[in-house]
Amino acid sequence: MNRGSPRGFALISALWLLVLMSVIASALAWSNRMSVQGMAALVGGAQARYLAEGAVQLVFANLLEISPTDRLLADGEILRLELPGGQVVLEVTDESGKVDINQSEQSMLARLLYSLDVDPSLADALADAIVDFRDPDSLRHLNGAEDDDYASAGLPWDAKDADFTDIGELRKVLGMDEVIFEKLRPHVTLYSRQRGVNPEVAALPVLMAISNESVFSLEDYIEQRRRNHADGLPPPDPPAVDRRFLTRARGVTYNLKALGRTARGQYGGLTTTIRLRRSRSTALIQTLEWSPYLHRGAGQDPLKMVFDTGYREG
Repeated sequence: MNRGSPRGFALISALWLLVLMSVIASALAWSNRMSVQGMAALVGGAQARYLAEGAVQLVFANLLEISPTDRLLADGEILRLELPGGQVVLEVTDESGKVDINQSEQSMLARLLYSLDVDPSLADALADAIVDFRDPDSLRHLNGAEDDDYASAGLPWDAKDADFTDIGELRKVLGMDEVIFEKLRPHVTLYSRQRGVNPEVAALPVLMAISNESVFSLEDYIEQRRRNHADGLPPPDPPAVDRRFLTRARGVTYNLKALGRTARGQYGGLTTTIRLRRSRSTALIQTLEWSPYLHRGAGQDPLKMVFDTGYREG
């Protein structure tokens, strides 16, 4: 049996060493590329968020204008703003055009759910359950739910018996599912402090909830009020609304969503809810909520996440 020569063994060892070094070098190069790409994405996301924050500051300045005709209509219309380095998509919504889940009566909540194509019997039960969840007593509404019902359903919580402090708490209401919650979320608020809504800034589902006019008429009303505002004209007469569901208050609390996009296609943004405090000599902005938007990359549609379903960090 012949043994391999030392030279052959040394040659094979050298070749394996070269292969190993090549693998290590390739891995280091790949890691370096990934680090560079990751840093570029991080920087691009920060630039996009700064674009969004700049746009929000412009909106703040606009909302502090003395004359209402100089302010944005703030009825949820999607706006696009071109800025150096990219563009921003904005949505500014006056919270008085939404249904306050701490103040609204059962009938108002039920009608909003009807307008969102929730089955009427389920809508009635959910509206009752929302009121039971927040009211301090243990008296169950006709189709509602109190502590015993939550225990019977195997849920580890009771009715809160206090005001909602987060829209997400609606998920805890007995009978609420994620599909209905996502439909409901854009049209409800904690901040209007009114039993009714202002039709001059209400979205179509809310108008459908407070008025018996046709969808066509309500859509025409929304288009007309936007045209009038753009032309500096007074708003058109609102649709016929049940007085129980009506308020004229507006211009106090706003929700702003802003999504920045850099020239290279990176996204970043934020959502915030603010309250304006005006006096004869000063005007202040109080931040009630603020949350950044973080784009996680492939498989996500930033516009859909931000403007169709809302968004939050995490």
